[in-house]
Amino acid sequence: LIISLSSCANNASVLFMPFDSNNYGEVDSDNVKVFNNRLEIGNKYDEIGILKVRGFVDIQTIKERAGSYGANGIVKDGKNYILVKIVYQAKVNEGGSDGFSI
Repeated sequence: LIISLSSCANNASVLFMPFDSNNYGEVDSDNVKVFNNRLEIGNKYDEIGILKVRGFVDIQTIKERAGSYGANGIVKDGKNYILVKIVYQAKVNEGGSDGFSI
């Protein structure tokens, strides 16, 4: 189990606690979505860890940290954030390019 502690400005800190030993590829912070609760996600997802926050840390920093661990979504949980990997379904091609459709 790997635990990472990072310091932020104003004596704030962010502690990452992973839920599994998988390595997820980095995600750009612009692609990390913020949710108030798990019901808002709407797709299948895996919870990959939690960011435990002490002090004030702005949401952009949280998104950057989450993306660095491979999360493409975060769920606010009190002062902390649950990191999630949302599984998006590939869209089915409905147009005849499969060689069987007309």
